[in-house]
Amino acid sequence: MDIVYLKNKKIKDNEHIGKNECMNFSNVVFDDCTERGVEFKNCVFDCSTFKNVTMPDVSFEKSIIKHVIFKSSNLEKSNFNYATLENVTFEGSYEDGDYVFEDLFEASFENAKLRNVFFESVDLSKVNFAGSIFENVSFRNCRGEYNSGAEFKGSFLFAKTQLKNVVFDGVAMSKSNFESAVFENVSFLNCKIKEEYDNTSIANHTAINDVNFKNVSLKNVFFDGAMIRNADFSNSRLELVSFANETDLAKSNFKDAVLKNVIFVSSDLEGAVLTGVDISTCVFSLQSLSVQQLKQCVFSPKVESMMKIIEGFEQIESTNKLKRTISNHP
Repeated sequence: MDIVYLKNKKIKDNEHIGKNECMNFSNVVFDDCTERGVEFKNCVFDCSTFKNVTMPDVSFEKSIIKHVIFKSSNLEKSNFNYATLENVTFEGSYEDGDYVFEDLFEASFENAKLRNVFFESVDLSKVNFAGSIFENVSFRNCRGEYNSGAEFKGSFLFAKTQLKNVVFDGVAMSKSNFESAVFENVSFLNCKIKEEYDNTSIANHTAINDVNFKNVSLKNVFFDGAMIRNADFSNSRLELVSFANETDLAKSNFKDAVLKNVIFVSSDLEGAVLTGVDISTCVFSLQSLSVQQLKQCVFSPKVESMMKIIEGFEQIESTNKLKRTISNHP
C-alpha cells in the first residue's frame, strides 16, 4: 500500500512512528526523531533524510532506499536485511576537532544490495554484511569498537559477499571474515586493524591482520604496502593482485590457492605457506622466498628449470652456513 500523504512530510521529534509496511516515505524528513524499535518493512524511501535521529533497533527490511542521508544518528542494531540501497550516505560529523561517529553497532545488512553507498566516520563494530552485493561502495574513516589507546577490536562479516569497485579507506576491521567473497577492483587504504601502532608508523599502510580470505576470488585488488600478517588466502583465486611495496605477509597462508599474475615484489613472506601453489606467472623479489618455500610451490612445464635454480640456492645456502660455522670456530 502506497500512502501518498506521507510524502514531503516532516516527522516531529515526538511523533510516534511505530510499525509500517508497504508505505512510501519519499521526501519525508525524520530529522531529530527519537524512537526505539521502529519498523519500515517493504517501504520506499527516496530523497528522505535521517539527521540526528536516535532509532536503535530500527528495521528497514526489504525496503528500497534511494538518495537518502543518514547523518550523526544512532542506528545501533538496525536491520537492513534484503534491502536495496542506492545513492545512500551514512556519515558522522566533525565537532570540536574530533569525529562524532554515526552509530551502526551490530547493524545487519545481510543479503542487501548496496550501490553507490558511502560510509564515512561510522562505527561499524560487529556489522553483518554476509551475502550482500556491493558496487561502488566506499568506507572512509570508519572504525570498529574502540578500546583505550590505538587498538581497534571491531569485526566485519563479509562472508559470501560480492564487492565491486569498493574502497576501504581508514577502516578498522580486525579479525574480519571475507570467506567465499568475490572481489573486483577493491582497495584497502590507510586502514588500521588490531596492531598497536602510532599514527606516523602506519599512516600510509593498511593493516588487516588475522583476516579470513579463504575461498575468495580477488581480481584487480591492490594491497601494496599493507600489513597482512596471519591472513588466510587458502583455496582462493587471485588474479592481477599486487602485494608490492613491502607488503607484510608474514605467516600468511596461501595453501592450494590459484595465483595468476600476482606481484610480490619487495614483500615480506617470512613463514608464509605456499604449499601446492603454482607461482609460474607471479613476480617475486629474489630475496622474498626461502628455499623451503620454493620447494612447497609447483611450476608449470615452462618453468621447470626453476627447480635447478632452487638447487643452486640450496648449494649457496649450504656454503654460507659452512662459512659461518668456520668463522665462529677459529
